Amino acid sequence: MSLRPRQVNFQDTWRHVQLTANEIVSVKPVTNRNWSDCFSDIYSLCVSYPDCHLEQLYNSTCDLLIDHVTRLRRKLLQVEGQHLPQVYTDSWENYREGARYLNILYSYFNREFHNQNNLSTCDPSDIQPNSSVHLMEIYQLAMKLWKVEMVDHVISLVVQATLAEFNKECNWVVEMCWHIAPLTMSLVEIESEKSSPLQLYEDTLEAPLLSLFSAHCKQYSSQLLEQDDYSNYLLQAGAKLDEMRGVFSTSGVHPSTQAKLAAVCEEHLIRDHLGYLCSGVNTIMKNEVKSDLGNLCRLLCCVKGALHPLLTAFEEHVKSKGMAAVVDCLDRKQGDAGVNFVTTVVSMHAHYVNMVVEVFNGHCSFQCALDRACRMFVNMKQAPLLHSKAPFILSRYCDHAFRKGIRSTCDRDGNWINDATTVFKFIDDKDLFLKCYSKALAKRLIHRLSRSTEAEEDMILRLRRTCGCQYVCRLQRMLLDISLSDDDIMDKFATYLKSTDSKLDVSFSALVLQSGSWPLAAANPCIPMATELVIPLQMFEQFYKRQFSGKGLTWIMAASSGELRMTYLDKPYTVCAPAHHMSILLAFNSSLCHSISFLLEHTNLEEMELMKTIQLLLDNKLLLVNEENCVCVGDLTSSSQLVLNTNYSNKRTRFKVTSFDGHDAIQEVEQTQMQSGVDVDRKLILQAAVVRVMKGRRVLQHSALVQEVSSLSTLQFRPSVALIKSVIEALIEKQYMRRSDSSPTQYHYIA
Repeated sequence: MSLRPRQVNFQDTWRHVQLTANEIVSVKPVTNRNWSDCFSDIYSLCVSYPDCHLEQLYNSTCDLLIDHVTRLRRKLLQVEGQHLPQVYTDSWENYREGARYLNILYSYFNREFHNQNNLSTCDPSDIQPNSSVHLMEIYQLAMKLWKVEMVDHVISLVVQATLAEFNKECNWVVEMCWHIAPLTMSLVEIESEKSSPLQLYEDTLEAPLLSLFSAHCKQYSSQLLEQDDYSNYLLQAGAKLDEMRGVFSTSGVHPSTQAKLAAVCEEHLIRDHLGYLCSGVNTIMKNEVKSDLGNLCRLLCCVKGALHPLLTAFEEHVKSKGMAAVVDCLDRKQGDAGVNFVTTVVSMHAHYVNMVVEVFNGHCSFQCALDRACRMFVNMKQAPLLHSKAPFILSRYCDHAFRKGIRSTCDRDGNWINDATTVFKFIDDKDLFLKCYSKALAKRLIHRLSRSTEAEEDMILRLRRTCGCQYVCRLQRMLLDISLSDDDIMDKFATYLKSTDSKLDVSFSALVLQSGSWPLAAANPCIPMATELVIPLQMFEQFYKRQFSGKGLTWIMAASSGELRMTYLDKPYTVCAPAHHMSILLAFNSSLCHSISFLLEHTNLEEMELMKTIQLLLDNKLLLVNEENCVCVGDLTSSSQLVLNTNYSNKRTRFKVTSFDGHDAIQEVEQTQMQSGVDVDRKLILQAAVVRVMKGRRVLQHSALVQEVSSLSTLQFRPSVALIKSVIEALIEKQYMRRSDSSPTQYHYIA
């Protein structure tokens, strides 16, 4: 074949091309020779000289396709209604395949028109098939002619026949896969090059399909309601939704229609019957019918905002159950060191966490509702103006666990820390818990009562993860002080004694604690101590000043303790007592009887402190009063004589000097003092937060200020709006800020 342009007779050449083109568009077999000859003829017509036959070739091809589609349409109209969709589908598949082969045959023609007319910039919807102004590629022309000559005439009949099968069989899976899918493909592909390629599909097929499906779902929901079985409706409606979602994903329905079909199904099964669905929420929640709750949750999740009644019912249910359990715990005597309270909260939280995971599929909204409910019953107050007891109970629980150990609800060692952390997460007054916990920690560390330093560090690490570094910085310093004192300072002190050839008559150890990190009472500059104990203190002070120049020591005798061995009785006893008690007992080494005035001078204690100490020793029967008319400390005078009890006996050979005052009464007093101190600290924290916010913003509305201050203090406590308002008023009086002249709800920071 020659590639040079030459003169060609169009009619003779077209007759050969027409024969082959008819066979191709009819999907009939064509030999390689005929294909090659036809391709050469089309090339010759495109490059013919002197006259080019492009338009003639285009118009003739258009007439050929019109004749072919017209024959197919006439054949289609002769088919009965129920077979019409299948015949249309077969005709479309054959025509599309033939059009693709024909487009390949006309590849040089298409390329020539791309170069001359830039067809890629034309919208095929604006091109007329027989127009000589704008030409289309052969495949586009074939699609356009199928729409004009076939779809516009028969699509309504095909769609009607297709949807009629749905009403007969109601087998949505089979009908969608075998009829809707090919029909959808034809309608979408016909106008795939248009700016709105789905318009024809939406108008001709999607709209009637949605209408039919809507009637089907409405009828199905009505049938379920007639059965008047709430549980069955939840089960069947959920199963229907799952079934239809599977149908939509596996059928040939366009993806845009799948979402619309799902919305129609949800509309008639859920949204139209929300009142009925929510009518049984309280009943199934009260009885905790997990199957119904799970089915209801899956249904309501499909509709935006419909989950609120179920969330509210779940939160109220958990809160009521929790409050009843907590009230029962608080009404009992707390002799179990809070174990019952913590176990109750943890077991209830674990129960409903499992319920959220298993029933509500771990939905985050239900987890948040559970946290809010737990926070409500954990922080329940016995009176509006009082603090919750939860911080005190949890602190007592932790102290008891660190001292004696607690068997966890999970029956594994160390999991009681997980239980404590779970309860701590819901406590609002975290600053109050910190004050109680730090005081108990100080006692455990100083008096060597903690069972495990690793457990103490683990607990502090968990508190740090919840509230941040600043929350636990003092607790970490307390552990660091103990570690340094035991591993470093006392070893150096022992080395110092050897180097100076000094020897102590008593066993002595000291803890060097940072001032400001420990919740201890203010130290007395005077050392009220017996002579036997003063020498070790003086030697340690000499060592410390030489080792750490520039640092001073202040002895805290109220936190000091020791052991005395009593050898004057029938059998030896060892008594553990605070330093003040030791000072008084050591005075009786020189004499079995001493006056109050002598003890005041010997121990250097204040009179009130001395009387409290003597009363405790009298209660423990280590000392006796040598006057018959004195029955209590209030009857003693400076000349009253105290005698060492030489007939003392005890079942234990090692015992502590204990107080016989009411333990509960002492705890109530301590809790009241802590609450008062926390209230003062909170005002200072809020004042600092208000100043920090106003300094950065300069001008701020009242509501925005309250919100920001509340968020800043949430990690430690949840302040009330009234408390924040009082703090703002106090700062205005102190002239840190002022109200705006134009608006009383706006504040200005005063630099």
